[in-house]
Amino acid sequence: MIDIAATAKPLDQAVRTSPATASRSSAPRVRIGLARDKAFGFYYPDDLAALEAAGAELVPFDTLNDPALPEVDGLFIGGGFPEMFMAELQANAALREHIASAIEAGLPVYAECGGLMYLAALDHLAGPDLPHGRCDSR
Repeated sequence: MIDIAATAKPLDQAVRTSPATASRSSAPRVRIGLARDKAFGFYYPDDLAALEAAGAELVPFDTLNDPALPEVDGLFIGGGFPEMFMAELQANAALREHIASAIEAGLPVYAECGGLMYLAALDHLAGPDLPHGRCDSR
């Protein structure tokens, strides 16, 4: 993990504040897109509270119905049951393409459990219309 982290490009618009000073900071809040729908809904409340305490604004989006991501600085796709909603996820090609393009352009992403399965399956879900190799799962 450390070797991989060492190769990461610096974030252009990183906001560095501690949880204690985040609410007093005049810096713009980091907006984190949060997949929140029937397919993805498992999040540890303490994780979400910690992000908000650090000054992040959590911006929910619906992977089944939204055609694009909201304007965000990062993406968090938590656990859930994407395999139970595969047809709906596959039908939302516009959002899949937007997520893949955003990741390719450098959008920071954190995914766990079902969210990681979804990201790993972006190429598979896309079929022949989306170029492969956009998600690096090292």
